[in-house]
Amino acid sequence: MKEILNGQEPIRSTKSSFVEKWGRAEEANAYMGLSLFIVGTVCVGLIAALAYLILRPQPVYYVPGARTAGIARPNQIEESSLKSFAESWILNWANFTPATIKDMYQQAAKYMSPGLLSKMQARIDDEIQKIERNSISSLFTASQSLVKEESRGYEVIVTGEKTIFIGKENMDKQRVKYILKIKLTAPTEKNIYGLMIEALDQTPLEQ
Repeated sequence: MKEILNGQEPIRSTKSSFVEKWGRAEEANAYMGLSLFIVGTVCVGLIAALAYLILRPQPVYYVPGARTAGIARPNQIEESSLKSFAESWILNWANFTPATIKDMYQQAAKYMSPGLLSKMQARIDDEIQKIERNSISSLFTASQSLVKEESRGYEVIVTGEKTIFIGKENMDKQRVKYILKIKLTAPTEKNIYGLMIEALDQTPLEQ
């Protein structure tokens, strides 16, 4: 039942109703514009991040080798890099004099796994004393390297000729092969190549 004031129906203003609807529309448009701005900003940020990941330069490490250098990239290793790394490590390991033996082991230890170091530490200490006491020197030249891929890494076989001296006297000369088990690891400041030696074996070859 309509309310009657002084015998007349109340007069409703069509202008105020229009202003109220217009105000609500402006508020909705403001919210929509803010939402579109936020979504657009997020999309631009994601596109920029994706472009950076795609276009940024990937780190490349040069692995020194006996004959040529190899190239190592993150999560990617070429056969030449494995050969270069193994040959370089073996040439450091198998070439020493009483004056350089301690430095040789320190350099080699950077690329040996903790398990291999723990296993060989006592033997290394004994060998250093023996080499210094008897004036033993070793000369090794690499002639060939072979890489085999394994489930947990790689096996690299480096063959060559090794000569042992006591003082200046040539005591022994033979062909040998070194077998290295190598796995990939995260590059560090000490080991920038991301390669680590897990096992080492030396075997004489028939002349």
